[in-house]
Amino acid sequence: MGWLIWPDLANEAVVCQGKCEHRDCAAWRAQDLDCVYCEKKLQAGDAFYYVGERVAHRGCHIEYTERHDEL
Repeated sequence: MGWLIWPDLANEAVVCQGKCEHRDCAAWRAQDLDCVYCEKKLQAGDAFYYVGERVAHRGCHIEYTERHDEL
């Protein structure tokens, strides 16, 4: 499983800041930015995993999976 770095969505080079027809821009804007585990928002530069349709900080996800592997 690979992790990603959350982009700076306020950067015009990443996502159009005005109205546009780009599918990628719409997909980034539609993301739920709250971590599945800690419920804090992802920030630009945060390492993260997709967990189903949602996202999780890399550290939160590793901690969760390590706790549940012990069971």
